Amino acid sequence: MGKTSVNYIRHLALFFYCSDNDGRMRTNHISLYLAMFRVWNQNRFHNHFRVSRKRLMHTSKISTGACYSKCINELADWGYINYHKPENKMDHPYVTILELSYFENFMNEDNKTHGKIVEDIFAFEPKTELKTAHINKQINEKGKTENITPSQEEVSAYFRSAGYGEKEAKKFFSHYEANGWLQNGQTPIRVWQAAADKWVLNARDQRRERRNHDDLPPNLPNYGAPL
Repeated sequence: MGKTSVNYIRHLALFFYCSDNDGRMRTNHISLYLAMFRVWNQNRFHNHFRVSRKRLMHTSKISTGACYSKCINELADWGYINYHKPENKMDHPYVTILELSYFENFMNEDNKTHGKIVEDIFAFEPKTELKTAHINKQINEKGKTENITPSQEEVSAYFRSAGYGEKEAKKFFSHYEANGWLQNGQTPIRVWQAAADKWVLNARDQRRERRNHDDLPPNLPNYGAPL
């Protein structure tokens, strides 16, 4: 097969549309397809080109031969490529990347206007559920970040998981709840877990200083204190 007429951006946009909507597609499939597309581009889009298994595995970051074989065979079964095994085992196999133009009508319907196709596909963001136990902010409907303050239960759970005492958890929560979750009374706290770690370290340092001071004989001056 000779050189085909391929629009680089249009083909990738169509592929990303397909991968977004193909429930069978996984990250290894996508990275392997993009690795083959890169070789195809370097061959000036002459289809039916040879590929190196070692090179494709390196480029796609696929670490095992079994995973590579599974992904490339599935891409062929699903109609994204044609995979031609060589007659001589010493030769590299051939790959033909198939056109995806038959998906364009569906993509146009989803995006309503052809001018928004590439913009909308590259702006695609999967919907994920944010867990406030691990993050202290989220994105609101207008795209702005909002600080999420923890509850007393979340603070207590974090202190327990880190081996801190319940008493310190209550002190920490009461202190920052009272000042509006501001660091030094000015800067909004972005990650309250980091503030909790710092809180406990400071509390331990203070207890250590008090113990050292209490161990001194009553008539012996504390040389650790400034004059």
